Amino acid sequence: MVTMRPARRSVVAIGLGLTAVGEALLVLSFTTLDWYSDAGSGNALTFGTLRDLTDTIRGPGVTRAYFGWLAWVLFALAGVVAVLANLPATSGRRVGVAGAAIGVAGAVLTYLALWRFYSTLRDAGAGDVGAFTHAAAGVYVALGGFLVTALGAAAGARR
Repeated sequence: MVTMRPARRSVVAIGLGLTAVGEALLVLSFTTLDWYSDAGSGNALTFGTLRDLTDTIRGPGVTRAYFGWLAWVLFALAGVVAVLANLPATSGRRVGVAGAAIGVAGAVLTYLALWRFYSTLRDAGAGDVGAFTHAAAGVYVALGGFLVTALGAAAGARR
């Protein structure tokens, strides 16, 4: 008599690798890289500087939340869920879809926070401003970090 064993789930190495890269990019973006630069004045804005500015100008709620705490919560949540999606002890499909959704939401909220911040400045009379106007590496690395983490979670959903 032949018995069928359920397929053994294994760790999805590519998913864990993508998650690690995405999370490393986010840490780099949030702690080290310039988000905006003005070549004319030599001034640069980092993630921390943007946090301070949103407090100073009493920026829109989503912007204050993003730079105050939400970006770090999304970073942690996306990373944990993406790792879980790639481990054999979890239901990879559901957890992977959730992790991918959190990663994409992180990228969307990054853009939304920046768009609202610069909309406020534009409404106050600032000139040449926008979410991607004068954007430096930090903006793109943050967006990419969230999306790479989402891909890491999605890799776990494919098993």
